[in-house]
Amino acid sequence: MIFVLLGCIVEGEDGAPGGGDSGEFFASVEPILTEGCANPSCHGNGDRAYQVYAVHRYRLDEADLWADGELNEAEHAANLAQARAFAAPPWELCRKPLDPAAGGMSHEGGVSWFAVDDADYEAVRAWSEAP
Repeated sequence: MIFVLLGCIVEGEDGAPGGGDSGEFFASVEPILTEGCANPSCHGNGDRAYQVYAVHRYRLDEADLWADGELNEAEHAANLAQARAFAAPPWELCRKPLDPAAGGMSHEGGVSWFAVDDADYEAVRAWSEAP
């Protein structure tokens, strides 16, 4: 199986990639992504282009797999970097799990958000569009 990752990194005013700040704003979005995306059959494994580390799931250190311990700094940083890569236009981070009837894209994992007024969708979208 071959995975190809295509995307753009959009720079904000401070020269950082688009997709919010370096961590504070993302801290409110990360739980949405870890809850909805980090299932081992989805993005909670190393075989996917977009990967999410989460407590009790996929971890940077295989010895911590399924561990109760909180994510470490490297895992939070990796989640931020991964989300930023998919937050840049065309905003796949938001559009893939959005119902196609609401303007979303096809997503193997199914629909996570059925409308653009879903609170989780709005939070992820606001973060992804932040400079």
